Amino acid sequence: MPTTNSSFVSPDVLIMNPNEVNKSIIDFLEQKGFLITTGASHSEVDIRAVKNNVELIIESRGNQAYKNSGTDIGF
Repeated sequence: MPTTNSSFVSPDVLIMNPNEVNKSIIDFLEQKGFLITTGASHSEVDIRAVKNNVELIIESRGNQAYKNSGTDIGF
């Protein structure tokens, strides 16, 4: 059930929506030498990162984060 972040006993220090999370992950993995591709639609993988013989497939979720972006609402 949604409630205000400021009312939590231990409020979240950082609240991010999936786009912000994906950007942080992409930046980190690029610094580690991964080749990154991102999905153009919701039906595609959010992030695909490849380096040598390692492939990472990353999906992020957060529909409520989009809807409540910029508010004090937390889950």
